[in-house]
Amino acid sequence: MTKSILPDVDIEIIDGGLGLTPTDPSGIHVKIGVSTAGRTGVIYRMTSGDQAQENLGAGPLVDALLDSFQHGSQLIYAVKAAATVDGTISAITKSGAGTATAAADGAPNDAYEIVIEVLKAGALNEARVQYSLDGGDSWSSKKTVPTSGVLELTGTGVTVTFTAGNPASGSFVVGDSYTLATTAPAMSNESFLDAIAVLENTTGDFEFIHVVGESAPALWAVAAAKADGFELNHIPLHIVLEARNKLAGETLEQYVQALLADAATFSHTRVSVVAGRVELAALDGKVRDTNMAGAYNGIVSKAKVQESPGKVMSYKLTAATALKPDGIEPHIAALDGAGYVTARKYQGMSGIYVTNGRMMAPPGSDYEFVETRRVADKASRGVRNAALMYVHYDLEMTEDGKLDLTHFKAHLEAPLDEMAKKSAREIAGYELTIDPTQNVISSKQLVADLSIFPTPIMRWITIRQKMKNPFLKG
Repeated sequence: MTKSILPDVDIEIIDGGLGLTPTDPSGIHVKIGVSTAGRTGVIYRMTSGDQAQENLGAGPLVDALLDSFQHGSQLIYAVKAAATVDGTISAITKSGAGTATAAADGAPNDAYEIVIEVLKAGALNEARVQYSLDGGDSWSSKKTVPTSGVLELTGTGVTVTFTAGNPASGSFVVGDSYTLATTAPAMSNESFLDAIAVLENTTGDFEFIHVVGESAPALWAVAAAKADGFELNHIPLHIVLEARNKLAGETLEQYVQALLADAATFSHTRVSVVAGRVELAALDGKVRDTNMAGAYNGIVSKAKVQESPGKVMSYKLTAATALKPDGIEPHIAALDGAGYVTARKYQGMSGIYVTNGRMMAPPGSDYEFVETRRVADKASRGVRNAALMYVHYDLEMTEDGKLDLTHFKAHLEAPLDEMAKKSAREIAGYELTIDPTQNVISSKQLVADLSIFPTPIMRWITIRQKMKNPFLKG
């Protein structure tokens, strides 16, 4: 403020005394992935599955958005990445007495388990069929096979062309089926870097990033470097990626061993990798064998920062109907121990739950669980925001020659007190110490030490039970 030239009473207005902090980004996340609609380089603000489909069409990014909204997310930012890796179409397997042959073509926009079933026999332009995109869990309306033989599977990017048999009248027989599978298009590491670059110029009003689609350790390392970069730019966050699916012809044991080998090559305290897969009844009516990352992130968004996403009392994968791949249950403990996010069942309870909200942290790290990561990041955001207005602040001295840090310390404590109060219980407590004798004049910096006391979480419960005779004394 400017001091009056003549004697007067000057009022200096000091901001920050109420301890107010900027909007908390907890529970808000960003998804990066491939979709059929929308523009790359744009951040879309999504609050519902309908809005996601309207703006981004279909594809893995939209599937993940639907799964997160279904499991608790209220606000998600979405960034479309360029689909630089094309989806694939398998060979068609035919079953039945009909003589027609079929071939598939196109550019699939998602992973589908396609089944075409003949409902009325005859030749081209006579036979009627229906098709399923989810292995037979839901079906299209009945359709006549056109004279051209070209059947478009609406919205998938795939067409199936039938060639009549000889005689033509025997081409299709009731009960004939044609099955094939597609893989989704994907982004390369380069297109991921292009997409995440859009976020680097933002204020970081989000807590974590979900990279949609199967990935390998090479992309995990790229994501880890980006997480470090965000932290250096004062945006503490974590990144969630998806492990690959089981390959055709790969045994379950081979698949699990491959995942364990991948995990052994990588560790980072700001990266989670979801290996859990479930059969999920999605918001769009399809039943998908899918990586559970979309559903998991919905639960993380809904949970308080100190809560485990595996909290049985509060959080369940409500749309999950089965664990995948079939037979995975004996291997869940090994995958969980390797640092992956997985799903599980409990004996005596219905439903499917998150095993642990794991980070791919090295052994002995404080940040092996996502709730610890979230609490630490929220505390650091709050304390930094509180301290920021004191940069270049001129400190006063006490009569005994020490720094007067009363107001500064109280301002730093305000967001921590909010986290510690009973209505929040985000932390059990904290310890903030600042040495008032440090030589700020020479060092030009003030050092404060902050210890966070996390909220205790019961992951294992042991009940020691025995029989006791009430007539025996002593």
